[in-house]
Amino acid sequence: FEPFFTTKAPGKGTGLGLSITRTLVQKSQGVIELESVVDEGTTFRLKFPLAGLPQQDLSGPPVVVDLPPLKGLAILAVDDDQGLLEIISAVLREGNDLDLCCDATEAVRLLRQKRYDLVLLDLILPGFHGLDLLKVMRQDRGPDELPVVLITGQPTDGLAQHKEDLGILEIITKPFTVADLDDVLRRAWDRHCMSSAGGHLSRGRA
Repeated sequence: FEPFFTTKAPGKGTGLGLSITRTLVQKSQGVIELESVVDEGTTFRLKFPLAGLPQQDLSGPPVVVDLPPLKGLAILAVDDDQGLLEIISAVLREGNDLDLCCDATEAVRLLRQKRYDLVLLDLILPGFHGLDLLKVMRQDRGPDELPVVLITGQPTDGLAQHKEDLGILEIITKPFTVADLDDVLRRAWDRHCMSSAGGHLSRGRA
């Protein structure tokens, strides 16, 4: 479970999989156990407490909340997890100019070719730390010009100073749902619009 420890060949793994898994299990008040036998393999057991569900009154009509998606933005999402990129695409693809990439080199290339309105950036990328990539981004565009949402599977306690220094508007912790992502992106974009317009709230482009 030690971070950055891996038995894979160089460049084939970050050594963060089990560390992130343990963090997520513990955040859910669960435990993770393992049993390993030489030449046979390893078995992991994840145990979680039963969730108590509140009683709901289903006698009335269903309540439907229709939240219009963010529209008309050029957005870059950088994450090496294909599953997360699919969630991001589900939230943002319609009505936006969305680019997805899974490594820092490609992200830098895209950022130099195109002017984005919003960037979603994973904290840990293969061979590159997300904060280092963000520092490269800030050489060309400051926090007021390019809002950033940081994605992480690690505890966020140590990110407070970086959040202020590097202009990170929001941090979303893995695992997250489509609804979680939509909420975080709305808050980030609204804060950026209010700051840019001196308090006037707007979404998207005219």
